[in-house]
Amino acid sequence: MNKNTELTAIAHISKVDMLRAVAIIAVFLFHSINCLFPNYSATTYTDGHTLAIEGAKNIFLNFNPFAFGWSGVHLFLLISGFLIHLSYLNNKEKMNIRTFYSKRFWRIYPPYFVVLIFLCIFKRGLVYYFFSKVGLIDFFSHVFLLHNFSDATIVTIDSPFWSLALEAQLYVIYPLLLYFRKKMTMKNTFLVILVLSLVLQIIGIITNNFGTTYSYDWSLFKLWFVWAAGALLAETYHNGKTIFGKKGLMVSVLFLFVLTASKYFSFTGYFQAHIATLMWFAFFEWFIVSEKIKVTGMLAKAMIAIGLCSYSIYLIHMTFLHEMFAFFSITHYSAHSGILNDINILAKVSISFIIIFLISYSMYIFIEQKSISFGKKWRSRSIK
Repeated sequence: MNKNTELTAIAHISKVDMLRAVAIIAVFLFHSINCLFPNYSATTYTDGHTLAIEGAKNIFLNFNPFAFGWSGVHLFLLISGFLIHLSYLNNKEKMNIRTFYSKRFWRIYPPYFVVLIFLCIFKRGLVYYFFSKVGLIDFFSHVFLLHNFSDATIVTIDSPFWSLALEAQLYVIYPLLLYFRKKMTMKNTFLVILVLSLVLQIIGIITNNFGTTYSYDWSLFKLWFVWAAGALLAETYHNGKTIFGKKGLMVSVLFLFVLTASKYFSFTGYFQAHIATLMWFAFFEWFIVSEKIKVTGMLAKAMIAIGLCSYSIYLIHMTFLHEMFAFFSITHYSAHSGILNDINILAKVSISFIIIFLISYSMYIFIEQKSISFGKKWRSRSIK
């Protein structure tokens, strides 16, 4: 057993949960900024193909670290690729297809379906989704996790759902990744998939699809390289090796600066997903192997708790974000009473996150865990 695999299972899982917390907090803050400052956080380019700057507030909202919180989705994909492939490697490179897809289904689908039904009722009502052609297409494309194939459905019921469809499709083609890995090693497989993504990116730029067609921008084979990067990380980790070594954190910070600078020019902005993936890759590797990262203490425990229910947070956080921010902005008392008539923005975001976390943790206990447990029982019965 190599040095890395000597880490206890609990410590390893806890570190991954902490990374999940980083990812969901980044996504939450990104969406919060867009909700609170929709006119200032928009990314528009001038005829000179540079970012349109309209004052200090616009500069801050476009270039602060949380303006790149969308990349938390890429960190989630890295984590998924890492865990799935590491499990395969730890299982001596044996894969039971039926068990694999059963575990994936019971892990992600029931919580997603519960939230999907709730949102359909809450937003437009089941009458719209069951008794109109557009509604039926929208609903069933989400039910079968195919809604990311069309701009007409990709961000309709809830915008974060696009990545759940992508995730399910990545599970489907995982055996294809294993096939290529067997033929030309994991490193070369990743490089081929990365080149495929870059080619599709360039085609999108030439045909003007990029930036105008979400279903192309966030398509399976354009973002497969992110998941494959997670698998590559699992491979090096399993073999007791690293790609960036002790310089991982420094490399990650360097890529953060590159990512920030890339936003200023429209052409380099097209490749932000690739730069962000490299940034998170280096950070992920440093985080998972660093002895400086402890899984004890109040902060670590809080991060682990957030990471545990990060999937449920991701599912519901956009649902009431606008409503929560609007509610906490209501003037309850006059300014003359000495009581603030509007909650501070930082407090507003913090309170909203705490509420969403509490709801999500309940979902984790009563929906996610119950679903996983039911899946285990179902598999054990089917084996008998």
